Amino acid sequence: MAGNPMPSLVVSSESDRENPPVVGNRVQPFYTNSNSGGEDSMKKVPTTFSGLLYERLGLDEFFSLKAWQASVAELVGTGALVFTLEAIAISSTEAQIGSPHLVIAALISILVTVLILVTGPISGGHLNPAISLSAALVGRITAARAAIYVTMQCLGGVLATLAIKAAVAREVAHEFSLGGCGLGRAEARPALWLETVCTFVLLLSVSAVFNEGRAGAMAHGPVTVSAVIGTTVGLMVYVSATVTGRKGYSGVGLNAARCLGPAVVRGGDLWTAHWVFWVGPILASMGLYVYVKALPRQNFHV
Repeated sequence: MAGNPMPSLVVSSESDRENPPVVGNRVQPFYTNSNSGGEDSMKKVPTTFSGLLYERLGLDEFFSLKAWQASVAELVGTGALVFTLEAIAISSTEAQIGSPHLVIAALISILVTVLILVTGPISGGHLNPAISLSAALVGRITAARAAIYVTMQCLGGVLATLAIKAAVAREVAHEFSLGGCGLGRAEARPALWLETVCTFVLLLSVSAVFNEGRAGAMAHGPVTVSAVIGTTVGLMVYVSATVTGRKGYSGVGLNAARCLGPAVVRGGDLWTAHWVFWVGPILASMGLYVYVKALPRQNFHV
């Protein structure tokens, strides 16, 4: 698998979408496609509006066993991500180490790299609603699969936070807000700006490392690709948490499912401006779509 270049979030040709690279019964990491089974190559073209809409949105994936199997990987992977992230946030802050933001960022980089490697061959290793939304916008997955993935990612985030709540002392959970996403004394507007820009940088890195058609593209296998994405996440977390200097600001969430879990389980001030951690990634996903569409086609593999 390491020797095969893996596709990006960028738009590809119709023939590429109909014949995604498959290893055995699994779509290659970070490439999920509603046609991955290959069984629909002889489909009749729908002639009615409802039929066209059904096909365009990929609604048949709601009844696809493979789609739901992949979504379980998203649930488990996102759950593992959120549980470990919250544990890292709580333990690093409680230990009162000299540079908690730097330690947290480094550990997050390693964690994201490992989890992408684990879940990539099964579901594409999204583990993030922003990545699933971006993949749907640029045509890499259907809207239906994106909806399934995002739902399972959010469920994984909530279940992971419940597990953290059961594992730590009540006073610790209250003091550190279960490692949730909070603005503290930061204002919503600059926080939204940071969330949007940092998430866009993440999505741009995901798109770049999978763009095998561009000169010098990084087609060095899943380990390198996963490490690049993990490092990008860590850098964005570190930069955002230190640039504001506002007490109580947890830094960018980059992942709405990761922020939703603590907000649902703990509630309280975590709901204050919680919308920032959703609107920012959505704007970033739309920005990536515009960026991809605005670039000359010759820059991409078609």
